[in-house]
Amino acid sequence: MENKLNIGCRTDIKSAADGWINLDVVKYPGVDIVANVLDASFEEDKFDVILASDILEHFTNIEGEKFLTLCSKWLKKGGILELRLPNIRTLAQAFLNCREEKDREYVINWIYGDYGQDRHNLHLWGYTEESIRKALEGGHGFNVITFGNDGWNMVIKAERRG
Repeated sequence: MENKLNIGCRTDIKSAADGWINLDVVKYPGVDIVANVLDASFEEDKFDVILASDILEHFTNIEGEKFLTLCSKWLKKGGILELRLPNIRTLAQAFLNCREEKDREYVINWIYGDYGQDRHNLHLWGYTEESIRKALEGGHGFNVITFGNDGWNMVIKAERRG
């Protein structure tokens, strides 16, 4: 069975029977490990798949670099990193296209995250397609396999080079 890590899972719990470990900084029902992923410790080359949906934007640029380094370290060669994160260029364009203040405020919420009600939901950095590709392929040893958009989000699948 494959070993899989679901980082920042919140309530999107994946089945242990399918090889998943669910990690989040908050103890939601079904979370296996409560920790800041930047402080987590896993053996090298442990996981076949790492899912990081709506998590990377919650780190500063420097923390994001550390996060990608950890993902590369924890993934087996040929392992898959699945990312979902806001596309700051798409959001900026959406903001500029808004005619009404309530619409601009809605986009600002997407850019910065959750109106500040929960510090864990704040967005601390933004990525474009070019910047995330550069980070993955240039600095962290990944090949981007697929890249798509889902609304204002980018959806990326990258393979750890061997």
